[in-house]
Amino acid sequence: MKNRLPRNITDGKKKGFGIPLQSWMRCEFGKTILDTLLDKDSSDTLLDAKFTEEAVDNYQKRNCSVEYIFHLY
Repeated sequence: MKNRLPRNITDGKKKGFGIPLQSWMRCEFGKTILDTLLDKDSSDTLLDAKFTEEAVDNYQKRNCSVEYIFHLY
């Protein structure tokens, strides 16, 4: 493979890539994330319900990032 690709590709520094959180939050997966965070009947949550509600409210008002909500999930 090294003889077929440019040297800057084969010898370059490894780079990561982002995940499409914005588009995920606009589809059904986003609804699932918010529903899960707001589920008061969930017995496996480690987060305070009031804190979670405020975080989701802030996200919906665009006062916090999609990454913040995804990390809570």
